[in-house]
Amino acid sequence: MRGLWLLGLAAVLESSACGYDFDAAFQEQAGAAGTSVDGATVTDTGFSDDGSQDVSRPDVSESDGPQADVSAPDVSQQDVSETDADASADAVSDLPVVEEDAVGEEASPLVCEGGVGDCNHDPTDGCEEALNTVQHCGACGNACAAGMTCSGGVCTCAAPNQTCGLDCVDLQSDSKNCGTCGHACVGAQSCVSGSCACVSPAKNCYGQCVDLASDEWHCGSCYKVCQQQQVCVSGACECPAGLQSCSWDGCVDLQTDPDNCGSCGYDCDGDETCQGGVCGCYAPKTQCSSSCVDLTTSSSNCGSCGKSCGSGFTCAASTCTCAAPKSVCGSSCVNLATSEVHCGSCNNACGSGFTCISGDCECSGTVCAGSCVDTNTDEDNCGTCGVACPAGLTCVSGTCGCSGGLTLCAGSCVDTTSDELNCGACGTLCPDGMVCTSSVCVAP
Repeated sequence: MRGLWLLGLAAVLESSACGYDFDAAFQEQAGAAGTSVDGATVTDTGFSDDGSQDVSRPDVSESDGPQADVSAPDVSQQDVSETDADASADAVSDLPVVEEDAVGEEASPLVCEGGVGDCNHDPTDGCEEALNTVQHCGACGNACAAGMTCSGGVCTCAAPNQTCGLDCVDLQSDSKNCGTCGHACVGAQSCVSGSCACVSPAKNCYGQCVDLASDEWHCGSCYKVCQQQQVCVSGACECPAGLQSCSWDGCVDLQTDPDNCGSCGYDCDGDETCQGGVCGCYAPKTQCSSSCVDLTTSSSNCGSCGKSCGSGFTCAASTCTCAAPKSVCGSSCVNLATSEVHCGSCNNACGSGFTCISGDCECSGTVCAGSCVDTNTDEDNCGTCGVACPAGLTCVSGTCGCSGGLTLCAGSCVDTTSDELNCGACGTLCPDGMVCTSSVCVAP
């Protein structure tokens, strides 16, 4: 209807611009209603019989006050200028415009009451949507969250649920909101009738829900721990079939365990192994004297009992072997790259103080008379080759001196804190009957 009214008004304004005679139209309309214009009421009939819109004047009666001037101005076609036409067009442009909603559809011109709304913005089907659904609760497009219902145009939680934050929860069974919002049950606890509890057959062991019939850490009672390899069966710790419980060794096989061979605590000797519950030397090992050895790898019993491989040799496949990068020098297997007795070649011995590096005898200090020495510490070559320190002196940083806090006095190292001949300093002699204490001569 609003759209038809706007179209009709636009048509009227367009007719005015084209020289339409309003006064004649009003006179004709008044005559059609059987009432004269002068001194009578002019009635708005709305639409004529043929369905066209009727533009009429407001009701005017003598009883309402001074008679209104209902005559129309004399407007002839030749008096209508282009300016008047533009003014009419401006009037149309100033009319209210039906705005579009956020999604680009024309907002519904309908005014809906009684809990219904025009949610599809189509006035032809009226107010088609009830505003008490979870899709349109209280207003078009106001959808309720999952688990909620619409009651009286407001989204609420369906009983027995309650609102916790943005969620509908059952405080009687929700483990994250048990009894009250935000009260979460810990571990394997469940929410039962609004309280955190362990669900049977689980029991509460200091805040943990455990099955005492099968839990290896709580077997039969809280914190009764089963031993190594044991399992909890009907609340009792047991070893799997074929194994025996032996104190803190846990579950062991008495047929093969060398620490519990045949019975708990019976240890096999040395390299013996346990077979069939009996300690002994079993293949691939062999009894050699009091030892049980592997003749294929033992360097003291290589291939047979008592056959020892030489220095540096290894026993491989019952044979003494000098494996690369080592070489055989006499009866020894040596590394020519590092051996100071066979450096680079057999019997090439390095001198005193030398080291064998990559097959060469190297001196990291100073060579003096064929020996490699450190002139910073060598008392026979202190500071340079051939300089020997006197008896009692040591070589410190290439200089002969006293060590350990002693002082050199007349060629001897003395303790000036207690020496009566050098008390406090060299040559300071304490008088007869006095002693040197803390570098001072005092009476005893």
